[in-house]
Amino acid sequence: MALVLSLAGCNSETLFNGTKLTDGGAELIVASLMPSCSCMTMSAKQQTGDVVVISRRHGIETGRFLLKPGEPRRFRFDWAGPTNADVYQVSAYSPVNGAPGRQLTPIADYVESEEDPVDVPCASQSCPFGLLNMNQAYAEQLGQAGTEKYTVGSSFIRGGKAIVLNTQAGTCGCVMLRNTSRTAIELRSSLHGRNGGKLTFPAGATLGIGFDYAGDSPDDAYVLEATAVVAQQFVREDESSKVAGALSTAIADFVTMYGQFDGLSCPLDARAPNAAVAVTVNGTTSMCPFGELRMYERVAQARAAAEDGTPPAAATVAKKDRP
Repeated sequence: MALVLSLAGCNSETLFNGTKLTDGGAELIVASLMPSCSCMTMSAKQQTGDVVVISRRHGIETGRFLLKPGEPRRFRFDWAGPTNADVYQVSAYSPVNGAPGRQLTPIADYVESEEDPVDVPCASQSCPFGLLNMNQAYAEQLGQAGTEKYTVGSSFIRGGKAIVLNTQAGTCGCVMLRNTSRTAIELRSSLHGRNGGKLTFPAGATLGIGFDYAGDSPDDAYVLEATAVVAQQFVREDESSKVAGALSTAIADFVTMYGQFDGLSCPLDARAPNAAVAVTVNGTTSMCPFGELRMYERVAQARAAAEDGTPPAAATVAKKDRP
């Protein structure tokens, strides 16, 4: 799909929006029409088994997701940038031990996708950006407007420098992370610039992290960053140098998200030593502890208010509930 714009005194330019395959069909190219967003559905074809899809903008990975046959998933995407060179590239890979292996081409032989995506408001939650994080232009636009406003869910922000954790008012969420590097890192949580807690994340480990809704406003959300490196024996000198120079500015280089959940029930006492958010998938329940990152500000406030008999303060700003 394309739109032709013609302005007085300017040459006409054909602006791509929608989805299309690259020459040879190795990748799926997607972009919405600025400044709106679009929604498409993807699923792995029955005969191919599970497929890892990776999204990139200008060759830099923005996210990845494991597609399963018979389980279609909806993904929202924005316009990627102001020119025709600004698009998202989606490619497919065979999964090997939870990581992408051989690239699967042409992508249309392995992944089913819509030819005509549906237009949706960028602020709508009916179709999530999800783990592919094809919201880079929209996030940049919100950042330029002053106070950052976050959509519900967990996603990389600021060019991969941090992860934002956000859920609907009155609920809790869980994000599942994997340290794909060979180096232990230290995670630090914050809310509006105030430090929350920190946690050592070992190399190769997986981690479920619980968090509450932080507040009622769209700018109330927790931010997770990798702020330090824990020295390890046997780490290669070249990789150690890379981590020391880049870790604090690109958590996405070392951490991937393999699951995110929002709108979950919160535990009664988030300050309890083993307090965690319960996530049930296909009949199996996993626990996402608050732990040392302590992203439970509003739940703790509500508990304290209940203990001393003081009603919690009413919200004075627009809520961030799903529409």
